[in-house]
Amino acid sequence: HDKQLTDYSPPLTLRFRSSAAMVFRLALLFSLAVVVGASHKDVEGTVNSTEQVISALQEKGAAANKRFANVSDFNDKLDEIGHRVEADFDAQLYSEKTKDFAELAQRASEKAKKSASSTNASIAEELGDEAEAALQNMTKVGFEVDSMEKDLHDKLHDALAAKLDPEVGVADQFKSEASHLQKKAHSTMDPLYSW
Repeated sequence: HDKQLTDYSPPLTLRFRSSAAMVFRLALLFSLAVVVGASHKDVEGTVNSTEQVISALQEKGAAANKRFANVSDFNDKLDEIGHRVEADFDAQLYSEKTKDFAELAQRASEKAKKSASSTNASIAEELGDEAEAALQNMTKVGFEVDSMEKDLHDKLHDALAAKLDPEVGVADQFKSEASHLQKKAHSTMDPLYSW
């Protein structure tokens, strides 16, 4: 009876199933080890890539801070531009034109009132013609004053734009690059969220 127990061997199908289960377990353990190792490398690569992007983003931020750190100096330069354009403006002529405009407006108004109140038709007509002439001259001077103001506005606008536009372009470039780097950092980290 003892001989029977020691000589017992399980049927072939049972042995095969046991060894197949063992092979499956070993394969599963091996694949888990590979996945864990690969996952660790993926995480490490993702972290390294994200650190590089964050470092680039920090460098851009530092460069932007340095570029735009002294706003008061920039404001002083804009003021200087304004003073330069103002110095080129003929303030004397402008003052004379605005004075002439006011005088012509006053004259046209007075002549029109006198014309309306005159009982003599020929005097009323003459005063009306003088009022009309003063009004036409006033309109001409008004266009000259408007032209001087527009010219001053355009020169000032162009001078300020020449100084501001490059700075705004640089600021837009910083913003665009920072936005791109931020998106890149998020997309670099996306694999971490897919597990």
